[in-house]
Amino acid sequence: NTSTGSGNTYSWTFQVGTPCSSTAANPTIPYYAPGTYTVTLVATNNNGSNTKTQTGYITVSGSNSLPLTEGFESATFPPTGWSLNNPDASTTWAHTTSASGFGTSSASTFVSNYNYEAPGQKDWLITPAYNFTGVSNGRIRWEYAYAAYNTQSTYADSLVVLYSTNCGATWTTLWSRGGTGLGTASNTTNSFVPTAAQWKRDSVSLANLSGQTSVRFAFKNTCSYGNNLFLDNINIYNASAQQGSAPVADFVATPTTVVAGNTVTFTDLSTNSP
Repeated sequence: NTSTGSGNTYSWTFQVGTPCSSTAANPTIPYYAPGTYTVTLVATNNNGSNTKTQTGYITVSGSNSLPLTEGFESATFPPTGWSLNNPDASTTWAHTTSASGFGTSSASTFVSNYNYEAPGQKDWLITPAYNFTGVSNGRIRWEYAYAAYNTQSTYADSLVVLYSTNCGATWTTLWSRGGTGLGTASNTTNSFVPTAAQWKRDSVSLANLSGQTSVRFAFKNTCSYGNNLFLDNINIYNASAQQGSAPVADFVATPTTVVAGNTVTFTDLSTNSP
C-alpha cells in the first residue's frame, strides 16, 4: 500500500488470490494457479474513498519440466519467463551480438560494468521455476567471459550463481567468483569484449534439489566499476536422463597458437555425460 491520506482503511481484491480479499494495510497473498491477474485497492477515510485497479498486474508461473536450454539467441530480452532484478533501474543484464559462447551461438547477455559507475549494485538475471520431481542427478551448466580491469579489489566485479525453492524469498549460493578469480582472459583497462577463445564453461551438481517442485536459479552480477561480464548457453538438465545416449565429443583449446615450450589449456565440451 502506497496510498496517501490519513486515517485510511483498506479493502483489497485479489483475482484468484488465497485469500482473494484483505483489509490489512500491506497483505501477503499466496497464488497457486498460473496466470496473469488483476489487483484492486479501495482506500477510504472520513473524506471519501478512492479506487486503484492494476489490470494484469500479477503474473504467476507454473513449474517447468527440465531441461532448460537458453543461448540468448532471440532479440527478446529477458527471455520469456525470465526476469531481471535491478534496484537502480539503470545498467543491467542486456542482450548483445558482440560476443557469444562456444558452439554455434551468435549472441549472449552481458553487464557493462566498465561503464557502470555504481559500485555495489547487484543485478539479477532469474530463470523461470523448474520441477525436480524424479530428477535424481540434476546439473546446471553455463559459459562466461570476463577480464578484470586490474588487480585492485576495488574494481573486482563478481558473479554468483544461486537457487531458490521458495519463489525468491531466500537464495542459496551454488557458485561464486570475483575479480581476477573470475577472469577468463588477461586483465585489461580497455572495455572487454571476449574472443571465442576467452570463454569458460562451468557446472554444478543439483542432486540436493531432487524432489523439489519449484526451483528458480539466478545469476547475480555485483558491480565494482571494473569490466564487462558476459554469460551464455545456460543449461539445466537431468544428467541421469542422458546416460542412455552415446557421448558426443567436443572440446576447445586456449590458446590455439603458442611459442614452443608454452602450455595449452584444453576444455572438454562433450555432451551426454561421458
